[in-house]
Amino acid sequence: MIVYLLVKLTFLTSFMACLTQFKYSTKKTILSIALFIVLIWSANLPIYLICGYNLFNYLYPVTVALPAFLCFYFLSKNRVYRVLFSFFTVCNFGMLISYFGILFSFLFQNYSINMILEFLCFVGLIVFILKVFRKPYFKVLNTLHAGWWLLCAVPSLLTLILYSLLYYPTPIYDRPENIILVFLVFALMVVFYLTVYLNFENITEYYQLKQDKEFLQMQIGLHKKEYDSIVE
Repeated sequence: MIVYLLVKLTFLTSFMACLTQFKYSTKKTILSIALFIVLIWSANLPIYLICGYNLFNYLYPVTVALPAFLCFYFLSKNRVYRVLFSFFTVCNFGMLISYFGILFSFLFQNYSINMILEFLCFVGLIVFILKVFRKPYFKVLNTLHAGWWLLCAVPSLLTLILYSLLYYPTPIYDRPENIILVFLVFALMVVFYLTVYLNFENITEYYQLKQDKEFLQMQIGLHKKEYDSIVE
């Protein structure tokens, strides 16, 4: 379990790195993230050993998730709401992988097989992000300069709902009757992100046209001033 927590933290941090535009050099960024992983894991290891897995899940948002957000916020060149959108996206898909792990545990009574399958899901997710999602997402990050607080509303609400269903007041292992409900919430989450992804190009084109219009109006204003000066 200790090794599992370390590897899972590494995968989630790598996932967040895939959705972040960094303001420092690659070498400095990698060293900072690696140091963060070591520090967070070292700090949470005694918490896990003393409190156990169930209580550790309750403390996870404060002892792991919050420091992770702060780390990437200081490393990112984007503003807070854009980093929050990426952060909640990582939280939601991280819980989706954990949900798969729960389903695997019901199907296979072998912890090693469950862990390998869960890690394969993580690898597949990161490959998908790098190959499909990352490029258009960065394009939107650099184009869309307003409205991110509204975009953050849905994934943050999904994070709260999913965390409550999976871990509070008891882990979903003790409440298997909620598995179908959790599946429906995850289906809603996938629909939301699919809708956002399919509209990336439209969002980018809209704001590009808006910027072109503002630039054209500025040029017209300059030409008008020049014309008035000539007439005068």
